Amino acid sequence: MAAEFTGTGHQSTGDFTTSAGLTLVTASCPACRLAFTVTVLDSEGRAEDLPVTAFGPYEGTRAATLPPGTHYLKVDADSAWTVRLGPPPGGAPADLPQAYAGRGDRLEGPFTATGTLRLEGSHTGAGHFIVRVLDADGGLVDLPFNTAGEHRSTATSRLHGPGPYYLDVTALGAWTLRLAGE
Repeated sequence: MAAEFTGTGHQSTGDFTTSAGLTLVTASCPACRLAFTVTVLDSEGRAEDLPVTAFGPYEGTRAATLPPGTHYLKVDADSAWTVRLGPPPGGAPADLPQAYAGRGDRLEGPFTATGTLRLEGSHTGAGHFIVRVLDADGGLVDLPFNTAGEHRSTATSRLHGPGPYYLDVTALGAWTLRLAGE
């Protein structure tokens, strides 16, 4: 499944079809001055996921967990925007330890781990810093970081099975994540 939609302002897109599981949502609205939101709706108009909600210019990648079927997007923006949908990053899952760094919203992985996952995280700047550990189907495994502003700490997540797993990062500022098994 791959789809791309472009538009300006408030719009509903054409339909797209997914199989169950994790969907990668890459969105941009570089000239937005106000709210920019992307809502995934089913064919009956019921909201299924809200992968993007931002204020001002935005460029990022988020995860959406969708049931199989036909969907469409409702995009609210005050400028030109683009949204691409596709499968999560493929390839062989990386073994631990791993290190990731970025700015803004990103989906990282896949990686494989069992038992206890140790995460060292840091965030600079204002706004939220949220990290969700997701399984291969997009199911929430843990929420090791959910804070705002400057942040540096360590967290652990208990993993059931070898994975693969992904990290769904929501952030306004620059961030780093270091992962290791315990």
